[in-house]
Order: sequence, then C-alpha cells, then structure tokens
Amino acid sequence: MQTADVAIVGAGLAGLSAVTLLADQGLDVVVWEAADDVGGRVRTDEVDGFRLDRGFQVLLPSYPEVRRQIDLPALRPQPFFRGLMLRDGVRSVVLGDPIGATDALAGLVPGRALRAADLARLAALTARDRLAVPSTLVAGPERSTRDELRARGLSAHAIDGVLAPLLRGIFLEEDLATSARFFHLVWRSFASRAPVLPAEGMAALPRQLAARLRPGTVRLGCPADIVTRGGVRSRGGESLRARVVIVATDGTTAARLGAGDRRAGLARRDDLLLPGGRTAAAPRRARRRGLGRRAAPRSPVPNRTGDQHGGTQRGGALVCTAGVRADRRVGTGCARGHAARRDAARPA
Repeated sequence: MQTADVAIVGAGLAGLSAVTLLADQGLDVVVWEAADDVGGRVRTDEVDGFRLDRGFQVLLPSYPEVRRQIDLPALRPQPFFRGLMLRDGVRSVVLGDPIGATDALAGLVPGRALRAADLARLAALTARDRLAVPSTLVAGPERSTRDELRARGLSAHAIDGVLAPLLRGIFLEEDLATSARFFHLVWRSFASRAPVLPAEGMAALPRQLAARLRPGTVRLGCPADIVTRGGVRSRGGESLRARVVIVATDGTTAARLGAGDRRAGLARRDDLLLPGGRTAAAPRRARRRGLGRRAAPRSPVPNRTGDQHGGTQRGGALVCTAGVRADRRVGTGCARGHAARRDAARPA
C-alpha cells in the first residue's frame, strides 16, 4: 500500500497547481489520474498532422497564476487580435483594440458596431477594469453581469447584440447571470493582454507543470473509485493512504467519489475535500499554508454564479477552480490564489 502526506485525484490544471504548491513545501504528494495524459479538460489531439484542442481554449497571459506558475515564452505563444467580429448576416464589422489591427478602426466609427454613447461607456468600463487592482473588483457590488452592464449605461443592443454572444461562450450560461465580480476580472484579463495559444496546443500548459514534478508523482491510467477516511481506493482495489485528500475533478466525479463511502465524512474548506470530521489531519507544514482548517459552514459563494480572482487570498490558501453549493457537500479543484466557482451542473 502506497502512502503520502497528500493524495490528489485528478491531474488537470487544478490538481497540477496543487501538487506544485505542496511539493514546494516539502510534502510527499501523489496524484492519481484516470486518463492517459495530464490536463483534464485541457487536451490537444494530433490528427493528420494538425493539432486540435478539445473545446474552445485560449490562454490569458494576464491571469495571475499564469504569471506565477508558467514559463510563457517556453510555450511559444501565438497571440490573437483583441476584438470581436460582428456579423449580422449582411456585413461584418471588427470591434476591438485598433493598436496592431487597423481593421478595428472601422468598428470604432459610431453607428457601425455601436452607438457613440455605447462606445464611450464600453471604453470607460474597459479602461477602469484594466487599471483596477483585482481586490477592488472582487469587492464590487454582488449582482449579475447583465445587471452590471445595464448599470453601466450600456444599451440592450450593446448587451445582447455585441457582448452577450462572447460572454455566453466564456460563462457557459445563457442569461448573463454570472457574478459581475467575475465578469470584471475576466474583462480585465482580456483588456490587459491579448489571448494566446501555445504553439504546441493547449496541452503544452499542463505538460509544462507536470514536467517539473518528481518522477512518479503523477500516476496516469489510475482511476480513483472511492475517497475514504484514510485516503483513496482505485477500481482495481489498490489503496493510497494519505492524511489529506484533494479531489480536483469535475463536480459529477467528485460527488461519486464522496458517495462511495459515506463514512468518509467529506468536509470542505472552500474546494478542499478533507477526510475526517470538522478539521483535517493535515501535515503541520500544510496547515501553515492554509490547509487543514475547519470546514466551511456554508458555501463560499452567495449564489450559483462565478467568482475568479488572483492574489487576494491571504496566506496562499488553496481555493476553488470549481465548486457547488454547500448543501451538495462537494467541491473540486485547487489552485493557489485563483478561483472560479461555478454551478456543478455546468462544466467550468
């Protein structure tokens, strides 16, 4: 039977970020991953010489965790133009940053893409978010993105005809009900630097994180079946004993793992799944980094919307990349100083 200080289920970006942080603190960490490669949802397939990312994938270099953890030049990032291509069935208009893309100048002519008032208000919103400190954005009013855009004076055409198609693809929900705080942080990231794709595809991102780990830390093709009071068991009966378990999977998988052994009594501090009662038996070094505190008595988010930020968590605590309401007793994903909490019914 293998033993470790910390067992992590899932080698996606959340799990790899968690193991990087914990291994840097001298903890013995083992990661179980069911798939044949790291990355989780961030995967790239090669077909007939073409690299195909699974799903819509871009990398925002302005994300705080990207700046902290990723050697971006090593990925040979290929930048996109910062803007939107607006189509109405008759014509196409580019609306975006004219620096480096003169085609965008046409979209800044009042009436081509937006009215003059909408152009001015959208420019003011973008400038404000770009210059703001992230902590001020997450301290803003808690309301939906739609209500926030209305409060900023944008017209129905600007919201539904221009911004909504983009934001629905980011938030994965139709009504723009996502938290305005999350919207401003994402908008700030887009405004700060152009999105990019690694030359070798998005899979290069998790592979870079995994390459830094001690050999044998990540075990591929090892699906977990049950999170128990003392660790993790595989479908084949193999056991991994650990003092702390982090489940860094999608919400459905996390719910199944926790339901497999009701005695596990999964507790949570934000997204951290800890076997045992109200407090985790975390290693002392982990407790100093924010692990092993009392499970949260309620959901860390007031509603079923998103919240993402960087650098505002005190003490470098592990926080969510995906989560559900407290009454579901499940949370998934760990990363330092970066959170995106979403309804478990929607893949983040």
